[in-house]
Amino acid sequence: MGGTILRKFGQQVVWSTSARVIFAMLQLGVTVLLARSLTPAEFAFASTAIALLMIMIALNGFGIIRQIEYRRSLDAEDPELPLLFIVRLRYSYASGVVWALGCLALWLVVKDGRFLILLPAAIWLVIEQITQVWNGISIIDGKSHLLIPSYVSRRLPQVLCLAAGLHLGLDGLSCLVTGMVIGALISYVQGWFTQESWARALRPISIKNRAARVGLDIPYWFSQVGEQVRDLDVAVVALVSTSGAGIYALPARLVRPMNLVTQAGGMVAFPHMVRRPKVSRRQLCLFLAAGTVPVLVASLAVFLAAPLVPMLVGTDYVDSVPVLQILAVTALLSGPSILLCFFLQARGRSAVRSAGLIMLIGNLALLPCVYLGALNSGAIGAAVGALIGQGLIFVALLARGFFECGVGVGLRGPRRSSLVTADEGKPK
Repeated sequence: MGGTILRKFGQQVVWSTSARVIFAMLQLGVTVLLARSLTPAEFAFASTAIALLMIMIALNGFGIIRQIEYRRSLDAEDPELPLLFIVRLRYSYASGVVWALGCLALWLVVKDGRFLILLPAAIWLVIEQITQVWNGISIIDGKSHLLIPSYVSRRLPQVLCLAAGLHLGLDGLSCLVTGMVIGALISYVQGWFTQESWARALRPISIKNRAARVGLDIPYWFSQVGEQVRDLDVAVVALVSTSGAGIYALPARLVRPMNLVTQAGGMVAFPHMVRRPKVSRRQLCLFLAAGTVPVLVASLAVFLAAPLVPMLVGTDYVDSVPVLQILAVTALLSGPSILLCFFLQARGRSAVRSAGLIMLIGNLALLPCVYLGALNSGAIGAAVGALIGQGLIFVALLARGFFECGVGVGLRGPRRSSLVTADEGKPK
């Protein structure tokens, strides 16, 4: 029995890790091709726009996606799952409208055509939030193999569009947005056939029992927001120098996919940690050690290969080499930080709250560190500031994780910080 469970867990880790590796390689391809298509200042603008899209996803939904994963881990037939998805869908549509209106408003105010180019990304924004829920359900249900077609369909069109644009001399930002929209539509179509009927809903009003209440996981939401807020580091460096922001942005985006494999292990382990009454410090250390191996290998490879960056993207980015090496070291701290966050989110209410506050406050504090570093030593100083900020986050999460070890938690109900109804779709 135990061997069967362990074997199934191992299979899910392999599938999830393989999917994340493929996703990371495609994302690296997108980053390199985009950098080759744009000047450093333009690359910084594109990176900031993508960061804002990801922040909107994090801000949107107030942790409902984790409620879906949490409930699915405990009861695959939980009657509130359809309601949770509908509320999430409402927030997804709302975010798409906000993005489109925001792009139009900025275009009217500053007369910059790049904001019109970014407008269709609203389609990607809506679909991305739906497919994120689907991928989470696939992992919980032990169907991690479904992640591979999802990730490939989402990123491969971006690579192909950017490559074609680079060859034909087209605008890099336009090619990126086109690839994002095409990839989103393909991923939605191929994923639609693998989902239950309630997860395929398109109309957010088509649900029974509208009076039901849905718990919003605000502490988890803090973790999501904190994780994405750190991507504003490029915008912070741009306050000092737009060209310096581009020099910093390329390494920052190159190291970002390094932790995708670490996230894969954490996501697969999440439902198992939810069901485990207690976790010892030894078990936590083993979890961290095993999960950090991939990012350790990747960090070492990136550190040694950093001098090749100018050959890949051009001599405009020659100053990015030391920045990339510093951020490769930073990834060694962000990897285990992600795992610690997963661990705390699988425990009791107090642990989830602590993880959320540490991630939010820590990443907000990281931004001034980056700014002060950029002010004193340019892009290299910004990278050192990011390293210091990430180190503080890791220490805080590790201390809270050790404190949580040995604390018993039973099968818990939904963690509720506020309530919404399906009719209202807003905090009550």
